[in-house]
Amino acid sequence: MRAHATVSVPLLQADVFGPYTIFVVTLAMLFGGGGTYRWPDAVVQVASLPLLAWALFKLSPLELGRGGRWAIGLLCAILVWPLLQLIPIPPSLWISLPGRGEIASAYEAAGMTLPWLPISLYPLATWLGLLSLLPATAIFLAMLSLERRSRRVVIVIIFIIGFASVLLDMLQIMGGDDSTLRFYDKSSRAVGFFANPNHNAAFLYSAIPFASAWMIGLRRDHRQHRGIGLAFLALLVVMIIIGVSVTQSRTGMALLFAAGLSSLLLAWRHDQAQSGRRLLPFGMGAGLVALILAFQFGFVGIAERFETQGFDDLRWPATLIASRAAIANLPFGSGFGTFTPVYEQFAPRMLVAHYYVNHAHNDWLELWLTGGIPAIVLLVAFLVWLVAAIVRVWKRGEPEAPTLDLALAQAASIVIVLLLLHSALDYPLRIAALTVLFAIACAYLIPQRKIEHGAELYRNPEPRTR
Repeated sequence: MRAHATVSVPLLQADVFGPYTIFVVTLAMLFGGGGTYRWPDAVVQVASLPLLAWALFKLSPLELGRGGRWAIGLLCAILVWPLLQLIPIPPSLWISLPGRGEIASAYEAAGMTLPWLPISLYPLATWLGLLSLLPATAIFLAMLSLERRSRRVVIVIIFIIGFASVLLDMLQIMGGDDSTLRFYDKSSRAVGFFANPNHNAAFLYSAIPFASAWMIGLRRDHRQHRGIGLAFLALLVVMIIIGVSVTQSRTGMALLFAAGLSSLLLAWRHDQAQSGRRLLPFGMGAGLVALILAFQFGFVGIAERFETQGFDDLRWPATLIASRAAIANLPFGSGFGTFTPVYEQFAPRMLVAHYYVNHAHNDWLELWLTGGIPAIVLLVAFLVWLVAAIVRVWKRGEPEAPTLDLALAQAASIVIVLLLLHSALDYPLRIAALTVLFAIACAYLIPQRKIEHGAELYRNPEPRTR
């Protein structure tokens, strides 16, 4: 009886922890596409709180290796800096910070003594921005404690939601601009589960490398019904290319092409026993069919956007304004999440009156504006960790990992690079669903060998004597 009681608690945790993680991932990808602090985002954040506590309880950094410990340290630093921006500091220090003169003058004009104030110019916005990191943080930490099988299920969830998203895109187009299937603002383009077609495209093209990795795993699998899986994945790739096309996202189409080339490189990398070379014509054939269909559905609309807009849209003047604001708020930034009010302080009145700009359409620039030099230092540290992790997973891999899991880890590195490139022209990593996808990809770059060994102990406990 004692032996049974000793084993049942961790076994129960292992059995429930995985499904709940998968539930939160699904919730984030279905309800986290708005990015405007609406109730769906709040639902995802509330659901992620128990997962965060649970993941912290299960986490054992010493078992993660040096790369895993560096990743957790970086995550802690990323979360600490917005918190430091919320700590009130003495008026004599606060007034010396750039960009605070007008606020100090307003207190003086009102005959009020300047109180202790935080670095953030709008603390409520910083709190909301910090809360928006909860789902990605919880899922990243949870992924580090999941066994391989549960990690694979997370990728399958991405495939299923991607497939459903493309079907939803088609229904939205058929329903017109006022379709009730557009869950956020009305748009003439396909948005899927998102408010922005560009973010819908980012989610879809991110599934391409994972689908290619799964194909590689199936090619090395000799089970009887693997052909069904390959057929589904080929159909998924075709659907995704069509889905990205109907979003009419120019950046999305360019990165879709990059995702396709990277996936072919991944297949060529796994050319042992000719498996990768067999995948190449298979993938090229599926891509050709998809491109023909995509031309019918979306390329005409993209061409019309180039003719009417070209690259002359609001992003470029917004970038110049945001750059001036970033320089004016050095070295500590204006506060995480404060882009909109700070941008409006520097933008011409006519531009503010006609256009509402919620983000810089350049995540790198917005990070500089709101986080200052410390945020840039953290970004550089993350890039150093990322390069080291990519070199490890592509050069050495994991000797104990099955081919599928190694290919998924390499595909995850492709997804991270694609989203970082997209962030130079948009703000995908300000959206809960995409930050969760980014967190999943980052977690895949951390080896699972010791964690998997611990999971085996839970599944096969040794008998204990009384």
